[in-house]
Amino acid sequence: MTVRSKTQVLKAFATSLALLFAPLSLNADDASPVEWLKGMCDAMQNQSYTGTFVYLHGNSMESMRVVRRHTDAGSDEKLVSLNGEPREILRRNNVVTQILPKLGVVTVNKARVRSQLPLSVPMEIDGIERYYQLSLEGVERVAGRRCQVLSLKPRDSYRYGHRLWIDESSRLLIKSDLLDTQGDVLEQIMYTELEVSPQLTDAMFEPEFDTAGLKRRELGHADQQQLLMSDHQWRVSRAPQGFMLTTHERRGASESAAVEHMVYSDGMATVSVFVEPLAKGENMPVEGHSRMGALNAYGRVQGSHKVVVVGEVPAATVKQLSESVEARSQ
Repeated sequence: MTVRSKTQVLKAFATSLALLFAPLSLNADDASPVEWLKGMCDAMQNQSYTGTFVYLHGNSMESMRVVRRHTDAGSDEKLVSLNGEPREILRRNNVVTQILPKLGVVTVNKARVRSQLPLSVPMEIDGIERYYQLSLEGVERVAGRRCQVLSLKPRDSYRYGHRLWIDESSRLLIKSDLLDTQGDVLEQIMYTELEVSPQLTDAMFEPEFDTAGLKRRELGHADQQQLLMSDHQWRVSRAPQGFMLTTHERRGASESAAVEHMVYSDGMATVSVFVEPLAKGENMPVEGHSRMGALNAYGRVQGSHKVVVVGEVPAATVKQLSESVEARSQ
């Protein structure tokens, strides 16, 4: 073999190695970060799939199996715990049923409209770039699938960051990291296996745990959730920029037992504000700041009421919301 032939062979071999070990292309197509996000939201709402995912939060790890389908009649969802205490969650459109065999309880909530999957799926995309810097960070493989990595970096200190792994073919969210203000991972959800558009039968959405003998509790009714604004006694006067009121509920058989629940969201993060009367001799359950994993809470006493704000947002966010709660008569 001539020197020239050897050189050509070596070049060809080097080229083959470069192709073999080269990283995946940065972008699967010419879609912008916002288009990837919109495609993901649409897929999470309208795709049918089965899979298993792990959920890491705090010092805990949960493994769950999910079955989900979308039809003309609506959506069905079932989540079954695979480790720890037995738990099963069934959702049929707006009705969520949770089965807790160890506690001997079945709870039925007729006011929950969102998916029960613990994934960071935006409630609202329009205007999200005002509060998060979106960028594409290349392509990686998760659960055997090519995924586009999408980064959402907060533009201020009132929200956490997110890193999302979106399946190229189905646009489903395969992996999600919730990041604190230093960029460290607070929570992680990752599918270990996923089958898209399988043949799903009604039987696959039936409870797996025996509910005979379990106590049934009704938690709410969809037609009783929203009351007129004139019935609301409390408000938040100064929410952090970008956080808008999305839900305001008031429940209770009497004024002395009425509980008001407000939900604020910036499209990605959601925060709950609870205001309820203090019972005679009751101690404040949460006073000042407390934290559990990614969840921050802030509580205080407002006259004869207790105010508790909780959400997967930085401590500064729950504190500002709590300190801004005031009676509407003020």
